[in-house]
Amino acid sequence: MGMFSWNCLACGFSLRECRHCSEDNWMGNAVVLTPGGSILKGGYDGYGQVGGDYNLGHQIDRKFSVYHRACWELVGKPTEYTKPSPYARDQGACLPFHGKNPFPKPTLEWLEKARAWHALEVVLDAWAELRCDLQIAEADRLFATFDQEGQERLVGAYNDMRALYFKTREERREAYYNSPDENAVLEETLEPAEFVFEGRTFDWGWLGVSVARYEREHKSAKSR
Repeated sequence: MGMFSWNCLACGFSLRECRHCSEDNWMGNAVVLTPGGSILKGGYDGYGQVGGDYNLGHQIDRKFSVYHRACWELVGKPTEYTKPSPYARDQGACLPFHGKNPFPKPTLEWLEKARAWHALEVVLDAWAELRCDLQIAEADRLFATFDQEGQERLVGAYNDMRALYFKTREERREAYYNSPDENAVLEETLEPAEFVFEGRTFDWGWLGVSVARYEREHKSAKSR
């Protein structure tokens, strides 16, 4: 299993066990408040262990309020569990560039900026999710404008185009790796942005989702 972590409820950044990631490794020093009233303090090892005695990953419901100790102190050292910390999308990984620019110890001013950034991130994530929902809905709407035979033609044409893309990509890679020219450049193969079929224009990526769903449903129907 790889590294995993949770985000600090005060600043929104993850617990990270990396001495090159933050000044004096403050992002790896945790305070955990449990629903049962316990307060746990200690270093985080990147794999659920806090202070060497308590493993967050072993808890059945995994509900606890997690803070960086430095952030916890800045927000008044709360002692009661309030809500579960979300899982960290970065898994608490230490990125290479952090060795050059480690996070300085937090201040109240930095904490306000971090909160503002993560509030904006929530809005952007919500918009991205809504945009995805709208795009797949449009692909499904266009897909549904075909009758059964039309859908079969569309799926076949899409799969032919997809096969051509992979064939072209492999041919270019093979030509590059087998070229005697030391200055040869690998020709990039880009997936199409759109797919036009019988007067309808589909987003290529979202059409792939619709096609996969169509093939899965028909495969399931045939196996009954």
